[in-house]
Amino acid sequence: MRISQLILATSLWGYTSIALAISLSYSIHGLPKKINDNTQKLLTLEIGQKLPLSESTLLQAYHQAPQIIRRGIEPFGYFHAEIIPQQLKQQDPEHWRAIYQVKLGSPTKVSCLNIQIVGKGRELAPFHKALHQLPLKVGQTFNMQRYDNVKDQLLAIASEQGFLQAQLIQHQVIVDKSKNTCQINLVLDTGEQFYFGPTDFQGSTYSTAFLKRYLTFRQGERYLPQDLLDLQQNLTNSVYFKNVTIYPEDSNLTTSEVPITIKLQERKPKHYTLGVGYGTDTGFRGVAGFDWYHITKDGHYFKSYAQLAQLESSLEARYIIPGKNPATDQYYMGATIEQQDINRNQGDTQKLSIGNMDRYRDWQRTFSVGYQFDHYSINDAPFEQTHNLIPKLILQRNQVDDMVFPRKGYSLSLSTLGAAKALASSSSFVQGALDNQWIFSPGKYSRLLLRGNLGITATDNINLVPLSLQFFAGGAQSIRGYNYEELGPGRYLLVGSIEYQHQMRGKWWGAVFFDAGNAINSFMDPKDSFVGAVPSSSVNLDQILKTSTGFGVVYASPVGPIEITVAKPLNDSNKPVKLQVAMGANL
Repeated sequence: MRISQLILATSLWGYTSIALAISLSYSIHGLPKKINDNTQKLLTLEIGQKLPLSESTLLQAYHQAPQIIRRGIEPFGYFHAEIIPQQLKQQDPEHWRAIYQVKLGSPTKVSCLNIQIVGKGRELAPFHKALHQLPLKVGQTFNMQRYDNVKDQLLAIASEQGFLQAQLIQHQVIVDKSKNTCQINLVLDTGEQFYFGPTDFQGSTYSTAFLKRYLTFRQGERYLPQDLLDLQQNLTNSVYFKNVTIYPEDSNLTTSEVPITIKLQERKPKHYTLGVGYGTDTGFRGVAGFDWYHITKDGHYFKSYAQLAQLESSLEARYIIPGKNPATDQYYMGATIEQQDINRNQGDTQKLSIGNMDRYRDWQRTFSVGYQFDHYSINDAPFEQTHNLIPKLILQRNQVDDMVFPRKGYSLSLSTLGAAKALASSSSFVQGALDNQWIFSPGKYSRLLLRGNLGITATDNINLVPLSLQFFAGGAQSIRGYNYEELGPGRYLLVGSIEYQHQMRGKWWGAVFFDAGNAINSFMDPKDSFVGAVPSSSVNLDQILKTSTGFGVVYASPVGPIEITVAKPLNDSNKPVKLQVAMGANL
């Protein structure tokens, strides 16, 4: 009665304001945050939509709210909550606040859990795994969200396994309020198993036989939606198509087969690129490219790329033939011309090669054989001329959470190559290299980058190993503070880096780092490695390892991070601080 009188008195006093517009908010005391958030959302949906309130609906909303609050509490297992209206308070002429006190009472516990899978898919492993890892347990406080999640999970598994007409034939929660217990009954009927039907490609001029090599399934195999997602990704990532849309005709099915329609929009058959740029590693450069994607109906295509730069220039052309699985396999024939003029090293390389790329488990595998002609000078020595038949194997693996600006992931590359005088070569050597990068996110606004590069060349005469195959260190993506490929050449490569980045604002990050390593010919004799002057009978890390430290700023651009750093060599005190720029994905 006192509340009604208060409302009436206040209403008469502020009649003009109420007539214009009233807003109402709620203070609910005695609820945990999750339950309070849920009740507030429910109140907003059911009462908030009636705003602005009038004099008559304000009192109605105040008395209606406890019923809505109860409905917001019950999904969390509390069916005996006591909701006490305390006050309807005017905050200002246009805003009112309703205040309630809640006593939750005893929670309702799950006393019996009966979950069954029936039908032809009942023995599938994903169902057994899900039943053993259910978020619902006997003895738990009942939670409607967990219950709904289990229902959705079971239906999702059925769909993922090709049971498109699966349904919950029983789904109920029986609550015994007198005992504060409930019984959950869930029965999923998987129904019939569905299979892939015929596939129809539309909108493409490539041969159907070639397009079918992309298929991750065959007609008559079990229908799995994930296979369609994999197919769409493979077609989209290819060089041939601009847009890919896949339509499983799974509505109004009269048979157990699902026909598949794939609509394709091809890229333009020829693509040209032209650009200019500058990098602290390459100097000013110009780039040009020409790609011809539609040479044959079986997917043969041609790619070429040219770069003219102050330090390194190259021209590469490659003819590519798709393999059995075009998404992962290809054969190629290529030709490359390279020119190098860095520090006291000069060289020209011409190479013809053939190769094969495929997938081996989770690794991308590339095997090639090339015949290479080199004319080079190392450290201003007289020019050497070599020719080598070089087989090469590369294994690569990477996993990232974001291809452009990863917060977590790694990349790993293993390579080996060699030549032998007995096989039409000027010299004999074997070389191996390991390149490894890791990215972690210790916190929401941080990244930790680790990088390591190892390499070794086994040969009797390192001077007969072409300049283009020797190891170097230094530069914006190697040991910062040193010029590009300033350290080396050498038969051994040892480089390590640790960098911490912290988000400052938006896409801008700050960075601090420490780099160490070198490219050397001997661990025992620094003189022979171009890094010292005094021979030693043991490893001398002070002379062998070049170290640097510094800081920088990183911009997370749409094409990858752009990093500007300032670095100072630590054990070459005569070297000045160096500004360097690096661009491109970290992994």
